[in-house]
Amino acid sequence: SGLGLVFWWLATWLVDPEELGVFAGWTAAANLLAAIAGLGLAQVVMRNLAASASPRVLASTAVVLVGSLGVLLGVLAMLVLGPIAPASLHLDQAGTERLAVLCLVAVSAAGGIIDAVLIASGSLRALIGKNVVGGISRFALMVPLADHGSAGLLVAYTIGAALALGLAWLGIRRALPAGERRWPQPSVLRPYLGLTLGNHAGAVAGILPMTLVPLIVLGVLGPADVWAKAASSAASAVMLDGLSAEAHTSLAHVHATQDWDWPGAEREFLHSIHLNARYSTAHHWYAMSCLVPMGRLDTAREHMQ
Repeated sequence: SGLGLVFWWLATWLVDPEELGVFAGWTAAANLLAAIAGLGLAQVVMRNLAASASPRVLASTAVVLVGSLGVLLGVLAMLVLGPIAPASLHLDQAGTERLAVLCLVAVSAAGGIIDAVLIASGSLRALIGKNVVGGISRFALMVPLADHGSAGLLVAYTIGAALALGLAWLGIRRALPAGERRWPQPSVLRPYLGLTLGNHAGAVAGILPMTLVPLIVLGVLGPADVWAKAASSAASAVMLDGLSAEAHTSLAHVHATQDWDWPGAEREFLHSIHLNARYSTAHHWYAMSCLVPMGRLDTAREHMQ
């Protein structure tokens, strides 16, 4: 998480704010599609890997399945949202951005399975190494690619995630016996899919309103109109209820991400936390949108915990 904070902090200095916003939209959409493609198989792998007769086959089958489903969902999303997405996203035409988004969805979906396998097999050193290599790779690639704006950030982020995934798979090959069967076998997952799909459908239904709706709103209205309405609504909410932690948090977020008014944003965030110290969104947004851009990473980490 610390490397992730540093990545976003550097990005705020290297890339135009609008381009950074586009990149954030891409990663949010990719993470949403990856979560849907995961099918809840990470929990299946963690619970059944040790008892499996062919643990490596179980792991590889889950990785191939969710990665392929992630690419399919990415293609469908681009076909549906491409015509209505902001022109800056370049989703209505072929290009590097579309390919990178598809790769990021597949890598993110497969990464959830890989992490579950490393934890279940006790390969914590490989898990830490995966995260460190991914973070350093992103830093190394971000600097020369920053001139390409959001597309450069996306390529750097995706390549870093892919390199980390490849390193982690090498660790899995060492940790898990190959067994008699070496290739993915869909039959090994069949006993678990019935239960996990039902639970996963409920989880997806819970996260869709908080993730898909904002992305659709951004696609239909465009970032400029959305932020203008957000700023107006947040200011009105504070005027109507000055004791609302939620209202002050929203206003602080607008100050930080749109006005770059760090002192003003910090005053609003701290006032919100004073009103309701248990409001997790205030701590999260305070850390990511205010403290990280100011370089106060230790304080940001405290609010993220």
